[in-house]
Amino acid sequence: MNLNPSRTSRRNEASHPDRDRPTSPNHYLFYSGQRVDIGAELAPMYRCQTWGPSLRHPWPGLCGGKAKLRFLFRSILHYLHLFAGRECGAVCIYFGARLVHYSGFTPRYWRFPFLSDEELQIGDTWTDPEHRRKGLALFALKQIVQMKGKPGRNFWYVVDAANQPSISAIEKAGFIMLGEGSWIRPFGIKALGSYVLNDRAPREARSAELPALEKQDATSRMTARVTPVATAALSACVVERPPVEAPENGPRPERRHES
Repeated sequence: MNLNPSRTSRRNEASHPDRDRPTSPNHYLFYSGQRVDIGAELAPMYRCQTWGPSLRHPWPGLCGGKAKLRFLFRSILHYLHLFAGRECGAVCIYFGARLVHYSGFTPRYWRFPFLSDEELQIGDTWTDPEHRRKGLALFALKQIVQMKGKPGRNFWYVVDAANQPSISAIEKAGFIMLGEGSWIRPFGIKALGSYVLNDRAPREARSAELPALEKQDATSRMTARVTPVATAALSACVVERPPVEAPENGPRPERRHES
């Protein structure tokens, strides 16, 4: 979605004026978008690698213990065909021999039940504390959207309402906040937990909002480009006739009508 970041932030604030109220520990914001057109470059000291589940590599290289469990969980779901599709993976960023960032993506499953069959969610994002505020998350987000994007596909991003750095990054990317919700654990079991979108608007209405916003911004950009050109063209077409001056002494010049 080609949106001006400042305009996106103003729209998010206007749509949810009470977003800055004190947040509860179980308060999440649900963002969605289709493209990331803002520039996001990776500094030369980093390298990027895409991971996908396989029997030989159930997790990315150089993972820590806790991260291995997270990726192994996704690999198991992938091979048990518990995802709505087969597009599961992660963008990993390395600094030398260290994994310093990863952003995963998955199709719909019980943790994100509000997705459609074609949509993907971008989540389980982590950055090494020593490498934060270097644009790694925004770069990974853009890589995922470029790799997996296709006409009409929405990407979802669920973030804790208290996580201001992640909120700033996703809004800078041009994603739109479409609702708020919470995290529930059936029987208190974390593995069975899911994010519940409390926005009760029909899915068709939420999906229609994104193309409408994209069309509105495209029209604004086109107007901004066309208006100066049209003004210059009209100015070039207007020819001012020099005024006919009467001589200081003598009769005024006679006007002749051409037949």
